[in-house]
Amino acid sequence: MISRVYLKNWKSHHETELTFSEGVNVLVGEMGSGKSSVVEGILFALYGTTPALQSRKVTLDKLVRRTPSRANECIVEADFESDGETYTVRREIVRDGENAKTDTSELRKGGVDGELVEAPQTSAVTEKLENLLGVDYELFSRSIYAEQNQLDYFLTLRSGERKKKVDELLELDRFETARKTLVSVINRLEDRRKNREDDLERMQDDIDTDAIQGLEEKLEAGKEELEELQETKDELDEQYEQVTERFEAVIEKKVMFIEC
Repeated sequence: MISRVYLKNWKSHHETELTFSEGVNVLVGEMGSGKSSVVEGILFALYGTTPALQSRKVTLDKLVRRTPSRANECIVEADFESDGETYTVRREIVRDGENAKTDTSELRKGGVDGELVEAPQTSAVTEKLENLLGVDYELFSRSIYAEQNQLDYFLTLRSGERKKKVDELLELDRFETARKTLVSVINRLEDRRKNREDDLERMQDDIDTDAIQGLEEKLEAGKEELEELQETKDELDEQYEQVTERFEAVIEKKVMFIEC
């Protein structure tokens, strides 16, 4: 929740400080009194930029007050709460001739004079703030902050075109693009899987089942022949042992005859 905004020499504001309460807060004033610039100042305080700066419709020096007297610097501050803690973000723009730059960016915990959390780089302060809020500039500027006349533009669109523009505004179209890309990848993978199945079926069709059966029969016959040969070998081994025993017996008798 944003609880305070302080603007000094910001656009038409000489020095303005506003505090906000919970619920709906309304700014009332005549046209050109600076209502829109208050909201724009909050956006700049939080993120160090605005849609007008992003699109280069304006430059930083245009944000520093020019009338009724010319100022050479401006200050924007915003207080907000995160996880029960109060933080203050402060940014200063310094003008040098017709050029200007963000001279100071700082984030403090516990108020304007509280503990310094991050400084002085604008990008570092913005990154730290985005982590605290959980909302980056793109999301804030598209879904929370609306420039003047932007809502009227949406109300005049046809319903179908309005949905398209809202999707673009909230960047929902990126999710649709990602979804379509994912569907395309899934379809390609499914085609590859189907092609692999077709290849496998063709390979199975090319296999000669009769030849395989013939080989299996030959293998079985070879096994039977091997078993028969093994049996024959066993018989021959047995006959060999018998012949050896008889031969040894003959030799023994011959030796006894010679001795006699």
